[in-house]
Amino acid sequence: MTAGSIQCNGVEHVEKLFTTNTTDRDAGIARMRSGSNAGLVFDRYLDIWKGFSVVDGKDRYESLARFAADFNARTKVKNAHVHKLLEIVHERQSRAVKTRNGASFSVKLASRFATGLGGFHPTEVGFTFERITGVPYLPGSSVKGLARAAALEEPLREELLGPDRIDKESDAKTGDLVFLDAYPNEWPQLAVDIINCHHQNYYADKGAPLESDDPIPVYFLTVAPGTTWTFRILSRSRQHAERGAQWLKDGLKLWGAGAKTAVGYGMFAD
Repeated sequence: MTAGSIQCNGVEHVEKLFTTNTTDRDAGIARMRSGSNAGLVFDRYLDIWKGFSVVDGKDRYESLARFAADFNARTKVKNAHVHKLLEIVHERQSRAVKTRNGASFSVKLASRFATGLGGFHPTEVGFTFERITGVPYLPGSSVKGLARAAALEEPLREELLGPDRIDKESDAKTGDLVFLDAYPNEWPQLAVDIINCHHQNYYADKGAPLESDDPIPVYFLTVAPGTTWTFRILSRSRQHAERGAQWLKDGLKLWGAGAKTAVGYGMFAD
């Protein structure tokens, strides 16, 4: 073992090191405030660790609230690097729309938006941030799926979107439309929301729901309503791109986007 290295004799020594040394635990918030990628901070450096366990209850809420506050504070920083990255993404997508017979439209969130809640995360509730810009976004695959659902009875559905499924008996082919990732127009605002599981044993098939059951709060991040998003579609034909844009508008109006749309999240204004 080289000089200056730490000798760890078992788990207890390592756990004591992480519990008593606050440098690593505080690094997440410091990285956020310094302008690091917010998505990476959320995944790797969120201030939730207590030794080898994750904080629960009120401490978990406070950790997410601190993250959201630091994320939101970036809107006050002029010429911040993260703002430039988001501007560059929109500029590149706009150029693609102009040169590829594309179509685009902007629409405003009417309710809170959540995405990627089922993703793996120490808080047990994930959230999807785009890896380069660090902002919440909708992957192009999700955007296309929404348009496909809205175009269920359309005669051009397979030509523009491709077949629903491809197996060994069918010819592989792609549709004419390309759906780009969707981003908020400007740096969005995050808020912490809550779900209460009132009958945990019942939903886990471990017993009947009882009045004496204690609700278990689950905290998660959301994008605040009022955020404007831009959706862009590319095609070989301007007419086809406009058709795809209309399908997508219909899907957003009918079902919304992201997670928990069945209970009102991710709804967009007309």
